Amino acid sequence: MKFKSFLLISIVISSCTSDHITNSLMIIDPPSFVGNEFKLSEISDAINYIPLDNKFPIGIIYSVKFTGNSVFLSAKDLGVIRFNREGKEPQIYGAVGRGPEEYVYCMSYAVNNKTDAVYVMDRNNVIKVFANNGRYLKNINLPKSKSGFCFDNIEWFNSYLFVSQNIKMGHAEYNWIILDTLGTIINRKRNSIPEFQGREGAGGGTYTFSNKIFYWNWYNDTVFSVSENFDYKAAYLFAPGEHRFPAKALPFVSLMQYQNLVSKYMIPKRLFETNRYIVFQYYYYLNKSTISFIEKNSGIVFLFSNENYATVGIGNDLDNGLDFQPIGYFVEKDREFLFGLLSPYQIKAHVGTETFINSSPKYPEKKKELEKLANSLKETDNPVLVLVRLKR
Repeated sequence: MKFKSFLLISIVISSCTSDHITNSLMIIDPPSFVGNEFKLSEISDAINYIPLDNKFPIGIIYSVKFTGNSVFLSAKDLGVIRFNREGKEPQIYGAVGRGPEEYVYCMSYAVNNKTDAVYVMDRNNVIKVFANNGRYLKNINLPKSKSGFCFDNIEWFNSYLFVSQNIKMGHAEYNWIILDTLGTIINRKRNSIPEFQGREGAGGGTYTFSNKIFYWNWYNDTVFSVSENFDYKAAYLFAPGEHRFPAKALPFVSLMQYQNLVSKYMIPKRLFETNRYIVFQYYYYLNKSTISFIEKNSGIVFLFSNENYATVGIGNDLDNGLDFQPIGYFVEKDREFLFGLLSPYQIKAHVGTETFINSSPKYPEKKKELEKLANSLKETDNPVLVLVRLKR
């Protein structure tokens, strides 16, 4: 892999935000990011597509999880759905609704990787629990927050439930709590950021990597890692600066004014990591959507930016398909995978272009497979999962 520049990040001794921060940490500092792009073949040696069964029209997808022989996703109007690894045999867990065995929200959910039981984070700090056959089992009631805001994210972690909270309108009582499957709280971390007057919602997230779970939000400088015995420490830091979303109320009276204001700031969208890279996606900063790959050992950064959020991605020279937009990561049989989603319409339109027809990808047989897939799809079919296997 060739590098033209690597000005990016510094390694510093931090004294910020937590008594647990004592070691040198990597700073994630987008204003300093400069760097090359790379092509998909430089990090990957295989690409595969999984069309999702059309038994249910899926629509908007919130999140995707891989576990064992199954693929789970949450869809806006359907709820949590399980597929086999070929994208077939869909099974819905519960249903979207307001009944006692239904849930209003399903943006975040957790999957027991041994039993395929599903835990759906619903409104009013209630977790709805479903057996692997989709049957409703029970509710788990979370503690009510003094600020009145609900928990946001839930993950399955070392046979426990890791439930986290973002900072909304300047308020959050917890960063996270950890529960057993009966709902008993066995560990918690309270939010250390003082309350402030704000008018915005919040963003943040969690991800798992190397037997740890990681937590971050818009306003914390620190990305925390939590070990299997629930000890936590700082893993990475977001650099302070004028690019960060402010901990104050923004003075706007219209949507257009609000959009102009927030275009000055970096809004984190997605954060996860592989053995080699930290993958950080953010948008609005400098009016662009950006995916950055930060090499852990060297600090070298690779940037993929576009003013159109829907089209930013890594150039796909494996089969010369559409640019690859990674939304997550998993490990299977000691191999690492990134995954993304494409609509059948995107695939069919791309395969029909002169650019694709006349292209010469690294794997010509994969180009033929993509053409065959495109011809088998209808534009209104459900989305297609894209799996990219990373090189060892």
